[in-house]
Amino acid sequence: MLLTEKYAPQKIEEIPGNTELKQKLRRWALNWSRGEPGKPILLAGPTGTGKTALAVALAAEMGLELVQMGASELRNRERVEKVMHGAMLASTLSGRGKLVLIDDVDAMSGREDSGGISSIASVLRSPAQPIILTATNAWEKKISSLRFLCDILTLKRAIAPSIARLLSSIAEKEGLECPIGKIGEISENANGDIRGAINDLQACSPGMRDRGKDMFARMSALYRSTTYSEAREAGFGDVEHDYFKLWIDENLPTVFSGNELAEAYSSLSRADIFDGRIRSRQYWGFLRYSGDLMCAGTALARPGAGQKFIRFSFPTYLRQMSATTATRATLRSLRAKAGRRLHTSGKEAEGFLPILAWMHANRPGEVESLYGLDEKEAEFLSTLLPRGVLVEKPEKKGREKKTGKKDAEPEKGGEEKGRGAAPPSEAATDKAKPAKREEREEGGGSAKKDAPPLERQQRARHSKLSEFF
Repeated sequence: MLLTEKYAPQKIEEIPGNTELKQKLRRWALNWSRGEPGKPILLAGPTGTGKTALAVALAAEMGLELVQMGASELRNRERVEKVMHGAMLASTLSGRGKLVLIDDVDAMSGREDSGGISSIASVLRSPAQPIILTATNAWEKKISSLRFLCDILTLKRAIAPSIARLLSSIAEKEGLECPIGKIGEISENANGDIRGAINDLQACSPGMRDRGKDMFARMSALYRSTTYSEAREAGFGDVEHDYFKLWIDENLPTVFSGNELAEAYSSLSRADIFDGRIRSRQYWGFLRYSGDLMCAGTALARPGAGQKFIRFSFPTYLRQMSATTATRATLRSLRAKAGRRLHTSGKEAEGFLPILAWMHANRPGEVESLYGLDEKEAEFLSTLLPRGVLVEKPEKKGREKKTGKKDAEPEKGGEEKGRGAAPPSEAATDKAKPAKREEREEGGGSAKKDAPPLERQQRARHSKLSEFF
């Protein structure tokens, strides 16, 4: 039998840490027993911190019958309505009240759980019994409809001394020969995961429970390593392979320089080659080579390079991707809408977006209605207009006024030059006369030939654009 089941807490005080939160939870349950119903509770916190154990212990302490829906069950609309509406009945045959527990609501997804969240939300609006929900991340987007209907209580990770006291008590009751130093190592390495620490105690091994290890501490351990095995161990745990590789890539210039930097980047690039082979061949056996090159290959470019303090940086790529999340979502939506109208894929439709931007600049209402664009998409589309493309403006009077001002500027200059100076010569006046005659002629060919260079450039640009579009 697992020790986690055998020593499951029967009272709230038996769970380490979160003293203030446990008092709030007990007060909430007492108010329900007095006929003062409160909002449902959403218990949030990392894995293994005791969210489910708190609800089970509260039901046992208050003498309530526990109605539980776990993550392993089917939780679609029909199933939720059947369980929840049955649980909302006043009391059981024994006369005891009920406590409804729905585990891991942020894990509900897919066709299997279709309609489950909306059914839970309808019950939370007017609960007849106390309800507790648990979630690893309370701010998950898909449970936003549940979040505002609940009071959120966030569990913090238990500290290592509290876990060590619990493990020592269990070891004494079970007669386990586990040294105090080993219990301390298990407690430290558990990183607040109480359930994981108890499982490690049963095996009397610290296991691989560095899942919440800080990335800065992991990077420091990697570049302080002096042997191949130490460098490999720094990459062990539940850290994502590609995520760790981005951290290494970002911080190599901070750790190394010169030939050492070139050697470290050579190892990292070879690791990336193996990752490409994994994707193309779907053979995950190459991961062992990629991991060793990424960790030991870069760290041993100069063993112990990180013995001094190094200020590691968060990957720039991840920061930029996070900052452009909304922009990329708008672009994906725009490509999909353009692809549907153009009968092509969204990827191919992206090449037509500059032309669509030009059409939108000239006829915004028609394009928005034809492609079904919203305000964000229309605004983003305007940024894709090719540089140097002139847009036709319906107001021609404004342009004539602007050109009139430009034509008037030389006359002002002539008057200023004529002040206090000799009158212009007859040759100059004779040259000016044909120019005035040409300006008076409307549609004359000589006016086009003798037009200023700027106007000829504009005409040529417009003619080219008209041919292109």
